[in-house]
Amino acid sequence: MTPVAPAELTVADLRIAYEEHVVVDGASFTAPAGSITALIGPNGAGKSTLLKGIGGLLEAQGSVRHGEQDLLRMSIRERARHLSLVPQATTLGIAFTAREVIALGRHPHRRRFTRETTADRAAIQDALAAVGATSFADQSVTELSGGQRQLVHIGRALAQGSPTLLLDEPTSALDLRHQVGIYSLLRAQARAGATVVVVLHDLGDVARWCDRAVLLHEGRIRASGQVEEVLEPALLSDVYATAVTVDRSPATGAQLVTPWPAREGVAMS
Repeated sequence: MTPVAPAELTVADLRIAYEEHVVVDGASFTAPAGSITALIGPNGAGKSTLLKGIGGLLEAQGSVRHGEQDLLRMSIRERARHLSLVPQATTLGIAFTAREVIALGRHPHRRRFTRETTADRAAIQDALAAVGATSFADQSVTELSGGQRQLVHIGRALAQGSPTLLLDEPTSALDLRHQVGIYSLLRAQARAGATVVVVLHDLGDVARWCDRAVLLHEGRIRASGQVEEVLEPALLSDVYATAVTVDRSPATGAQLVTPWPAREGVAMS
C-alpha cells in the first residue's frame, strides 16, 4: 500500500458527550505537519477525551481532517493509516511479547491472513531500537515495568508508520533519561514531517519540546497558538486557579512556568 503523506490536522467543531454530559464542546484547532502540538489544561478539562475523539476511540460530532480527508468518516483500518494513538491506559489482556505488541502497528498496512513482509520486519526492528526496547523484545509485556510497557506502545505507534501521532502523557511512567529520549524522538518525527499531538501536564516540557499549545478549560478551548503565546501568566493563573509566573530557563532559554499556592477560597480536587 502507498504510504499516506504528511498533512496538517484540522479539528473543527468537535463535540464529545457521555450520554447527556458534554465533555468537549465545539473544539477547533489546527496542528501543522512538522510540528508538536500540546493539549494542556487542568484535570478534567477534556484533554484525553479530545485526543480519543480525534483518534476515533470515542464517538464525536464535527470533523477531523488530515489534509483533505475527514478521518471521522473513515473505517478504523483506513484511519489507522493516517494516524496512530497511544492512550494513557495500555493494559493488554493477552501476554504478548514486546515485539508482538509493536508488530500490531503493521496490521493496517497488510491484507488479512498475509505474513510479515521484509518492510514490516524492518519497521518493527527500527521501532524497537528507537524506543530502546530491543533488549526485552521477547519478554511478555506482563513481565515489564510500567515504563517499559509505555515504551513498547510508543514503539507500536512508530511501527505503524502513520504521518500523525497522538500520544496521551507519553512520558508519565518514564525516568529522566527515557523522558528526554522520547521527546527527542518525537522532535525527530516532527522534523521528518509528522504531525504530533500530545497531551501533557508538565508545562515545562511543553515549553521545552513543543511548538504549539491548545489550552482547554471545562471542555472548551481557551487559547491556541504558539507555545509562547499560550503560556501567558494571567491566562494560566485564571485557567489553573493558582498563581503562575513565567520566566526563562537559564539552561535552555525556554519558558519556565512556576505555580504558586491556590488562590484563597479555591478548593483543590
